[in-house]
Amino acid sequence: AETDAYLKSVPARFLLEFFTPCTGVIEVNQGRLEMAKQSLREIDVVGVTENFEPFLAQLAKQYNWKTPDLPRLHAGESDDIPAQFRQRILADNEADMELHEYAKTLAR
Repeated sequence: AETDAYLKSVPARFLLEFFTPCTGVIEVNQGRLEMAKQSLREIDVVGVTENFEPFLAQLAKQYNWKTPDLPRLHAGESDDIPAQFRQRILADNEADMELHEYAKTLAR
């Protein structure tokens, strides 16, 4: 129940599984993380949520796209997530967070 509530409060997630070929549950290890980083390096344009507006501007300029004005939505952090559960989320998503940090270096 706590996991469902947390996931519903997050509009989008950056997942290691999205950038690595897999089906079902995977074992996350350094090799799979490196494979995901390689996949990101092969993408023409990389954007991250915290720089969404500049990313849209880059797409508009690079591909001559018209990007719509989008409402600003912010899920933010919830104070009602117990500290122990927050630590588990951090531990379970360590590789995703490393991949996200790597993606930010490519998104510049």
